[in-house]
Amino acid sequence: ATADRAGLVLCGELPAAFAALPREAVPRASDGQPAPAPLDARSRPDVLALLSFAATEEHFALRQKLRVAIA
Repeated sequence: ATADRAGLVLCGELPAAFAALPREAVPRASDGQPAPAPLDARSRPDVLALLSFAATEEHFALRQKLRVAIA
């Protein structure tokens, strides 16, 4: 969780942070290729935790302290 939060603080983008999260079993299509699957936050505690952290003062304070804040 700490690494996930650090990645979010530094990149500043939820989609990029979500893309870096490890995935469990990736569904496969009939041709063996990974099947596109939407990100369902309700079934992923790590995604929910990252979403919750993204809306905290701590997140914004860290970004400001590290000088990666927008303003």
